[in-house]
Amino acid sequence: MTACVNKKSKRVAAVVTASLVGALSIGAPAVALAANGTSIDMLALTAQESFAKASLVTAKDDQGRALAVPSDGVVSVEQGGWMVPAKVKPLNGDPVEINTTDATIEYFKGFNNTTDKIDTVNAGNFPVGNYTVRVTYKKSGSAYEGASVCYNFKVVKSANLADAFLFDNATGANDVKDTTFTYNTKAQEPAVALGDTILVKDVDYTISFGSSTVQDAGTYTATITGKGKYAGQKKVVKFSIAKLDLSKAAISIADVAKADGSAAPVVTAIVADGVAPDTTVNTALQISVDSYSTDANGNQTIGECSATVSCSSDAANLVCETPQTVKFNIVDEVLGDDAFTYGGTAFSTALNIDLSDGQKFKPSKIAVKDGSVALPSSQYTVSYTDAQGNHVEESALQKAGVYFVKVRVNASATGYAYGSGTHSLKVVVKSGEITDDDIVFSYDGVVGSSFTKIYDGKDFLDQLDITVSTIEGKLVEGEDYTVKVVSGGKETDKVVDAAKGGKTYTITLDIPGYNDEISESDRQCTVTVSPLKLDNLYVAGGDLDAYTFDNDSTDKVSMVTVWYLGYTGSELKPSFDFGYYTNSKGEVVKYDANAAADLTWNALPACSATVTGYKFTADGAASQKEVDSIKGKGTYLPKFVFENANFNVTDSETDNFITVSDKNVGFADVKPGQWYSDSVFKAKQLGYIKGVQDSNIFAPESNITRADALVIISRMSGFDTVASEDWLNDNIQYLTRYNDVNPSAYYAKAVAWATKVGVVHGSNGSFRPDDLITREEFAAMLQKYATVLGKDVSVDADEVLAGFADGSEVSDWAKTAVAWAAESKVMGNGGSLDPTDPITRAMVATMAVNYQPEGINQDFIG
Repeated sequence: MTACVNKKSKRVAAVVTASLVGALSIGAPAVALAANGTSIDMLALTAQESFAKASLVTAKDDQGRALAVPSDGVVSVEQGGWMVPAKVKPLNGDPVEINTTDATIEYFKGFNNTTDKIDTVNAGNFPVGNYTVRVTYKKSGSAYEGASVCYNFKVVKSANLADAFLFDNATGANDVKDTTFTYNTKAQEPAVALGDTILVKDVDYTISFGSSTVQDAGTYTATITGKGKYAGQKKVVKFSIAKLDLSKAAISIADVAKADGSAAPVVTAIVADGVAPDTTVNTALQISVDSYSTDANGNQTIGECSATVSCSSDAANLVCETPQTVKFNIVDEVLGDDAFTYGGTAFSTALNIDLSDGQKFKPSKIAVKDGSVALPSSQYTVSYTDAQGNHVEESALQKAGVYFVKVRVNASATGYAYGSGTHSLKVVVKSGEITDDDIVFSYDGVVGSSFTKIYDGKDFLDQLDITVSTIEGKLVEGEDYTVKVVSGGKETDKVVDAAKGGKTYTITLDIPGYNDEISESDRQCTVTVSPLKLDNLYVAGGDLDAYTFDNDSTDKVSMVTVWYLGYTGSELKPSFDFGYYTNSKGEVVKYDANAAADLTWNALPACSATVTGYKFTADGAASQKEVDSIKGKGTYLPKFVFENANFNVTDSETDNFITVSDKNVGFADVKPGQWYSDSVFKAKQLGYIKGVQDSNIFAPESNITRADALVIISRMSGFDTVASEDWLNDNIQYLTRYNDVNPSAYYAKAVAWATKVGVVHGSNGSFRPDDLITREEFAAMLQKYATVLGKDVSVDADEVLAGFADGSEVSDWAKTAVAWAAESKVMGNGGSLDPTDPITRAMVATMAVNYQPEGINQDFIG
């Protein structure tokens, strides 16, 4: 539940000052209260206050259908409807039924908004977006009469089965792209998906196929009936099951016993390993024995045969586009299942091997016997496959897993005395016992099988510790076992995203050799990822410049931050990110300019929030108005619609303003509204100046040395960003003339350059780099720089200086330079020259921008 409040009254982290853009303060008193954590609610709760803090108990949509009330109180309604509060519970009071007789219900656009009212309540006025509903209780005589409470709700896109489709999930692969069905000798039930989302049977839908059993090839009709959020919807889908193409299968035919007479041998056992391993297929096949051995009388004799396998013309479920020729044998005796043993045990009993006990698979224990007569190993073939039917070498059985040993009599090696089909022995190999206690899931130091976490953008699988142990030691993921993750019926390889109400992932270990003896539930854990709650959303980055500075003229520090756009007079279409701030512990916090250095900006993924407009306060205006774009000077509070299931955003407007102004600031200690603010900002933009020791401090009122002033002029020329150590080495002679310039000093290259091109010359073998420079000295440097650029610097010095009350104070050697600077509007624009006063850093920046307001567009001079 969110009560109706004035948004300004709870905003923290003031963004701009009145001197910059008007009344933009977010509220210092709120900051003070938040900082000391003191409660000010010391009076008894009134009935009116109790109702204003009422929680939402039940809600309905416009059709009277019950709506779920989540823990955050923000109800979701599908497009075409709206939320109607049905029962509320005042704080410390009993529930109150809400109806139109006893209450007035009003609707407004946006969260926590009671100004943008929806006058006509109908489906057309509730598109997808965020809304506020206000309930005012009016029952006469009630203690709550006249009290109001507000709730936020969302209108979301409708859940619609119209786009549902069927896919084949017989293998459990959860591949929604597999929309074809093929006969597999078994009854099938297609799964249902909507986009990439797999719907859950009996939760989201039921499915029926009339009186049909979906097994044979043919066309079927499925009726999907919605449940849960799809209740009341139905979709009928036609689909087909294709015939199984045996021409693509590896077919084998078991040997047959010699029969009396001349009739062709009768084939009784055909196995299509490639399509359905170890499944005998006898129906709908047309088998033509092409050749077999006969004696002089035409009777059957033992020997090799061949047959052509195809499908009969009336085969309902099979097709053989390309008939196959398959070899088999006529033998004196066909050995059956009981003839194939391992260690004296029939193949029908699976073999379990524990490597930790020194056990291993031994091919020598395979026996093929006719009663007491054992066939030598040269008279039968042995091959091996893994659980997926892939061929492996015998050495693979020295590693835990499930395997199949396949044995067939080599009829020709027995002189066709014996033959057989292929007989399989299942071998389960493990290395030590594993019980459910030997499988440990641990997250954040806590052992368990069910975990919860708040969305942080990180993969839970990287944070989950899995330990599987035997007496042989710990098993290695990827070698001894694999991890499978499923969420919503769909397999995934990451556990990152959340969903409204939490998204649950099931993590299952596949441990070859142990899956049969350890239940799946003992090899599983679950994690539910809940959305990260964001009570405060901000805009930053992109085209927005953020400046943080001390806004208190006293010794007290009171930092504020400006998120700034320069005023152009035209409509602005800035790019920026939505996001939030975290402290050093990673906790989501409100922005506090006083702690800005300790906060981390976290930009949200693109398209998480869509701007729907702005609340605009023009400079000097006392009230806000709704606008769709940014243009005039003032502050803009972005409004938005949020769509990202990983975050639970409780607001519909940001907690900071965008300031549009022509009053620019660029350093933490350059306050808005100072006479030099614009020039310092421009000089910083142009790259003429930097902060002290590359900090965000400019020290505008401090005096400046000759060396630092020269560095600024060198940057104006483009030199400072281009010159290299090689350049300095090549021009070292321009430094050696000075006995007080260290070649390794940060200003050495600038001095060498300025000396080379003629901006400075020094005197008596010294440059005096650390001496403070006066206003007239800097004017002289600028004049010489202009000369180097090829500019006309001629001037009637006496005439120009006579126009200033302090013109006579200019030193004789500097008269021409100061007069040029004054006539060029580089200095003296305030009515005085103050030629012999030490110049401040702000004055240098201003004179630099006055002379060269645009960056130089050429290679550096010299």
